[in-house]
Amino acid sequence: MNYSFLIISFMFLSVQSFSQEKKTLNINPLQEGNSNFLAGKFYKYKTFQNGKIIYKDNTTSEGELNYNRILGEIHFISAKGDTLQLAHPETMNLIIIGVDTFYYFEKGFAQILTHYGTTNLSAKKTLKYIGKEKKGAYGTYSAVASITSYDSFTADDQITDMLVADENLLFKYLNSYFLVDAFHNSFPANKKNFYKLFSNKEQALKDYFQKNKFNFQKEEDLKNLLHFLLN
Repeated sequence: MNYSFLIISFMFLSVQSFSQEKKTLNINPLQEGNSNFLAGKFYKYKTFQNGKIIYKDNTTSEGELNYNRILGEIHFISAKGDTLQLAHPETMNLIIIGVDTFYYFEKGFAQILTHYGTTNLSAKKTLKYIGKEKKGAYGTYSAVASITSYDSFTADDQITDMLVADENLLFKYLNSYFLVDAFHNSFPANKKNFYKLFSNKEQALKDYFQKNKFNFQKEEDLKNLLHFLLN
């Protein structure tokens, strides 16, 4: 498969989430192999899944899709077997991959995590390269003294350069959560916006926060609060 990451102009031919408790991901490309390194770690799904794109003009396209955590992009397999980036995501309404639903938001893709009639929870989940650990004595790995941090990988040569040495590559999970209203507007899932979107349940929210230990960066806490408010 040729990982060319090209941008196309028109509709494409033929169309598990990682643990929220983990803070970092360690990868040793030499030990795991190039194929597993790319497909099994950088992508949300181990293999490309059957999917559908629903455009804002109500047209649709189908193909094999996957979400790239490093680039924050949705990729597809072309008729020639190449892995390509979807073009013009701003023209898309929803992207369905397997049983999951995504939408384009703030130059990336957010996954809809709940399916209520009015307000829902969504999340942008990416990986950020933060450095590496070199192999030392007795097979142990230690952090490099001076580490260069990158926001994302943007070219094949960056990935290729990292596949040669016996060292651990370190990545940080970045999860951002949002509340999505009935008009498909997205707001950061914080206390202020919960009170804003559920102004008719202000006292119920106050009681809930007083009685429950709550973390706005924890997906399960956000889901439980939304369930409480909407049921």
